[in-house]
Amino acid sequence: PVLPLEVESDEKMFLRWTGFSLTPKDITPMFSLLRVQDVSEMDELLKAVGLPSWNFVFADTKGEIGYRMIGNAFLHRVPTSFGIETIPFD
Repeated sequence: PVLPLEVESDEKMFLRWTGFSLTPKDITPMFSLLRVQDVSEMDELLKAVGLPSWNFVFADTKGEIGYRMIGNAFLHRVPTSFGIETIPFD
């Protein structure tokens, strides 16, 4: 997407976010979150979720506690610049 900037310039800003690359298989496991019975089931379920950069802390009635960071780590085959990249528009 192109985001409008409230500046005195005709420049545009592009948002490069891994969430734009999601597929249904990355999201559908989330529909089963409320059906799990314990920490080990939750941990296994969250392995299948591909939403980028979500953190979960969870517990069960037996006193077990779990933590998992989820999301795909995308490999950039072309180096990306840091900061705001300037791209010429025609």
